[in-house]
Amino acid sequence: MSGSVARAGAVMASGTFVSRVLGFVRAGLVVALLGAAAENLAGNAFALANGLPGTIYLLVAGGALNAVLVPQITRADAMGEEGRAIVDRLITFTLAGLLVLTVALTLAAGPVLDVYASGAWPDGQRDLAVAFAVWSLPQVLFYGTYALFGQLLNARGSFGPYTWAPVANNVVVILGLAAALAVVGPLTDRPPSDFGPALIAVIAGTATLGVAIQAFVLVGPLRAAGFRWRPRWRWRGTGLRGAAVAAGWTFASLLCTQAAFVVLSRTTTAAGAAAVDQGVGASSAGNAAWTNAFLLFMLPHSLIAVSLVTARFTGLSRSATAGDEAALRRDTLITARTLVVGLSFAAAGLTVLAHPIAVLLFGGGPERGAAIAGVVAGLALGLPAFSTAYLLQRLFYARDDARVPFIVQAVTSAVWVVAMVVIARTVTAGWVVPAVAAAMSASQVLGCALLLGWAARTLPGFAGWTVVSVAGRAVAAAVVAGLAVAGVSAAVLRGIDDVGAVRGWVIPTVSGRGEAAVIVAVGVVVGVLAFATAAWALRLMSVRTVLDTIKRR
Repeated sequence: MSGSVARAGAVMASGTFVSRVLGFVRAGLVVALLGAAAENLAGNAFALANGLPGTIYLLVAGGALNAVLVPQITRADAMGEEGRAIVDRLITFTLAGLLVLTVALTLAAGPVLDVYASGAWPDGQRDLAVAFAVWSLPQVLFYGTYALFGQLLNARGSFGPYTWAPVANNVVVILGLAAALAVVGPLTDRPPSDFGPALIAVIAGTATLGVAIQAFVLVGPLRAAGFRWRPRWRWRGTGLRGAAVAAGWTFASLLCTQAAFVVLSRTTTAAGAAAVDQGVGASSAGNAAWTNAFLLFMLPHSLIAVSLVTARFTGLSRSATAGDEAALRRDTLITARTLVVGLSFAAAGLTVLAHPIAVLLFGGGPERGAAIAGVVAGLALGLPAFSTAYLLQRLFYARDDARVPFIVQAVTSAVWVVAMVVIARTVTAGWVVPAVAAAMSASQVLGCALLLGWAARTLPGFAGWTVVSVAGRAVAAAVVAGLAVAGVSAAVLRGIDDVGAVRGWVIPTVSGRGEAAVIVAVGVVVGVLAFATAAWALRLMSVRTVLDTIKRR
C-alpha cells in the first residue's frame, strides 16, 4: 500500500474514530433521554424521524454524488477552463435540486413518514414522529452540501476536513441533548402527548443544526485549497452526459436499496409494536434498536473500509482515466485483502461481545442490551462482505460503469426483501429484527461474490480468487478468536456471578456497565492474541499489513 494512501487513510481514520466516539456519546444520550427498546415510544419515533433525512438523501443524491463527482472532477481537472465550467455546473444543479427536494419533503413530512412507518404504531406516536420529522428533514439539504463539498476536497487530495467535520456536528448535538437531560430529565416513560413544541424543537432542531455546521465548516478548507465556484445554469453541450448516465444507474441502484429499507422500516416498527403487545418490549428490538446496532456495525467499516477506500478512490479514478488496468488490479486487490482481514477480526469481536458492548455504550441493563445485541451480532456476520463490496463498487464507478453495481444491488435487495417478508410471518416478534439483520448479512455475502465474479470477468487478469483465499483463512482465524473470547469471557463471568445476565444466550451477557467493561477489555486482549496466532498459523500474510496500518494510526 502506497505511503500517500496510508497517510490519507490514517488522517481519515483518526477523524472517523473521534467522530464515532462522540457519536456513541451522542447515541448514549439519546437512549438516556428517549430510550431504545420497543416499549420506548418517543425513542422509536425520534429514531425513525431523524433517520429519514439520511435515508432520503442517500436515495436521491448520496450515491450519485459519491459515484459521479470524484471521477468527473478528476477528468475535469485535466481540461483547464472547460473542466472548471463542468464542475461549476455539477455544483449548481446539485445544490438547486437539493434545495427544491428539501422544501418539498418538509412540507410533506406526514405522508413521507407514512411510507416508512408501520400503521401498527400506537396512537400519538405517529404525531410525535411527524413533529420530529418537520424539524429533521431540512438535514437533507445539509447532508447533500456536506457530501458535495467533501467530494470536491477528496478529488483534490484533501481528505482530513471531510472526516473531521462530523466532530463539530456531534459536539453541537451532545450539548443540546445534555441540556435537555439536565432540564427535563429522562423521558423514556413519558407518553408522546407530553412532548410540547419547545421540547421537540430542542431535540430535533439541535440535530439539524449539527448537520448544517458539519456542512459549512468545509467552506474554509475549500477556499484554502484554491477552489472557487461560479453558478452556471446551462446544461446542453456541457460534457455532462456521462455524469448523467452514471448518476441514473446509481439512482436506480439506490431505488433498490430504499425499497428494501422501506420494508425494513415497516418490519422493525411492526415487530416492536408486536413485542410491546406481547409483553416483551423491554428486551426486544424495534427500529430504535436497529439504529443503535447499525451505528455499532458501521464503526469498523468506517474506520477501516471508508478510510482506505476513500483515499484509494481518487487513485482508482486516475488509473481508469489513464487506461492503466494493471494499477487498477493491483490497488483493488491489495485493498480488498486488507479489508477482508481487518473486518473479519472486527466481525468476530462484534458477534461474540455484542451484549457487553451494547450495555457498555448504551447502558440500560441486560434487557436493553439484549434488544440491541441480537441485531449487532446478526449484522456483524456480514461485515467483511459489506466492506469488500463497498470497495468493488468504487472499482466499477472509477471505470464509469454504474450498471454492474445496479444489477448486483437489485439482486441483493430482492433477496433481502423476500427474506424479511418470510421472517416477519414466521419468527416470533422478539427475534424478528435480529433475524432480519442476519438476512442482510447473507445478502451482502451474495452481493460481494457477484461483484468479485464480475470484476474478474470484465477486468483482464483480476485475480479475485486471491481475495476468496484470504477470506477463507481470515474467517477461520476469526472463528478461533471468537471461540477463545467466548470461552475466556464465560470463565470470567463465572468468577463474577456464576451465570450470564440473559438466560439462554450462547454469547457472553452481562448485568451492568462494570461487568461489560471487564469483559470487553479481556475480550479485546484475548481476541487480538488468538486472531494473530491463528493468522500466523494459517500464513495469512495480510495480517502484517493490518498491524502496520494500526501502528501508523
